[in-house]
Amino acid sequence: MIRGISGPIRLGETYEGVVETVGYGTKSAAIPSDGVILAGTGTKGEWIKSHVKEGDRVRFTIDSNRNDMVEGVASYIPLVLEGRALTPDEMKQAGASDAMITSLKPRTAIGITAEKKVIALTVDGGQPSYGISDGVTLTQMAEIMANLGAVQALSLDGGSPKWR
Repeated sequence: MIRGISGPIRLGETYEGVVETVGYGTKSAAIPSDGVILAGTGTKGEWIKSHVKEGDRVRFTIDSNRNDMVEGVASYIPLVLEGRALTPDEMKQAGASDAMITSLKPRTAIGITAEKKVIALTVDGGQPSYGISDGVTLTQMAEIMANLGAVQALSLDGGSPKWR
C-alpha cells in the first residue's frame, strides 16, 4: 500500500507517496482515503516483489496509452464497497461535491454481486416532458445498487446521451 496520495486519481497525473506495507498473495485490503494499492501479476508482480520495499518513496503516473488495451471504463465516484452503500461523507472523500451528491439527476451505475454477476442500472430523469422520473441523488443510487445485491458499484456518466 502506498500512502500520502491526495485527491482523486486522474489519468495523465503524476503522484508520489511512501510504501507503507508490502503484501504477497493478498486478496483484499482496506484502502485508506490517502492510499492506493500497487498490484501486479506475472513478471510485473515479480518486479514489484523484488524492488518495492516498505519506506520507499515512489512516483507513478496513470497512463491509458496501452496498445494491448481492449476496453476500459472510467468512473468518478464509488457507490458501494464491501456490500455497503457509501455515505455522503465517504463520497466527498472520493471527490464528489455536495451538489453532485444531493442533486436529482439521471444516473448510471455498474456493480458486481458476490456471485460475480454484473448489475447495470440507469435511472432516467431531468426531462420535464417525461413526468415520470426526476432522477435520483448519488446517495439514492448507492442504496439502490446495494439493495440489488452489489458488493461493489461505481457511478458512471449519467448525462444526456447525444441522441436525445
